Amino acid sequence: MKKKLIVGTILLASIIGLVALNLVRSGSRPTVSLVEAETGVIRESVYASGTLAAAETADHYVPYSGVVERVFVKAGDRVKKGDPLFVMEAATLENQIRLEENSLAMIRAEERMYRESRLEAARRELAEGREPEDVFDENELELYRLRIERSMLMMESLREQLEKREVRAELDGVVSALHVKTGQPAAEGTVAVTLVDDLNLEAVARLNQLDAGKVKEGMEAVISGDSFDQELAGTVSFVSPIAAQADASSRDPYLEIRVKLSDVPDVLKPGLTVSLEIVLPAEPRVLVPLTAVRFTADGARVYEVKDGRALARSVTAGRDDGERVEILSGLSAGERVIAAPGGDITDGTPVNVHD
Repeated sequence: MKKKLIVGTILLASIIGLVALNLVRSGSRPTVSLVEAETGVIRESVYASGTLAAAETADHYVPYSGVVERVFVKAGDRVKKGDPLFVMEAATLENQIRLEENSLAMIRAEERMYRESRLEAARRELAEGREPEDVFDENELELYRLRIERSMLMMESLREQLEKREVRAELDGVVSALHVKTGQPAAEGTVAVTLVDDLNLEAVARLNQLDAGKVKEGMEAVISGDSFDQELAGTVSFVSPIAAQADASSRDPYLEIRVKLSDVPDVLKPGLTVSLEIVLPAEPRVLVPLTAVRFTADGARVYEVKDGRALARSVTAGRDDGERVEILSGLSAGERVIAAPGGDITDGTPVNVHD
């Protein structure tokens, strides 16, 4: 009886020891939480500062040299396409046209007299029994033809200029610059009036060379600024094909871009500074918390749990937004990995999973 009691005591002690050992071992295992990989999109943006400018401007030029007869607008006026801006005096051109008409008449009279004199000379030669050789000098006739042609072209040009004496607006907009005055002379080809379409604005900005290759025409943009409260939508309408230098002393090239605003509130004016956020397109990817990925010199790893042990899996990481990171390969949506593997987690480490 005593022997059976001793054996039972030993067995009980062994069981208690094993339980205690398992408890100790269990207590030494790291406890981890798992997170499920999901499909999502990480938004990446390019930022730039810019200036609002009219999407369209139009310079109107002095059609011919002369005196400005009347100016119909002043700086700041709003005009419609086709409205008169200014008109040139006609007297000078009309005098030039009359002079050219007289010159043409004189050339034609000279040609007629030349022909008549040559015909008369030929008749005299025939009366004297001689055969006239060349009645007309072809070079002389060609010279008359060229003089007449030149005179006619000059009159046509003068009449065309006269028809353009009244200069009208080429677009709806505001007079941003006025360089002519009533009664003052103006030279042909100089800018007289500049119009800007202030109801259709675009933001002009410069991208540094690090961001230049990321932005394409058609991308969406968000415009904000100190002069207005709301964020405005826009679209990249132009990306310069050529990089430029900010100034002669700068070594950093930039690329000019233009963003067309979808809506233009009344508070927006050309010349105001704005901030641009250009949203880069992105495809849905497998995402996990950034804390779930361990980055080493050998690459990126996540840890799954199988049979109570942490198992390392090599993955290819993409972009991150500070909280989540793209997994380009090595992990599928729906799979679970350790949310934040600490330094004590390595490949094969026994772990407890916290539900």
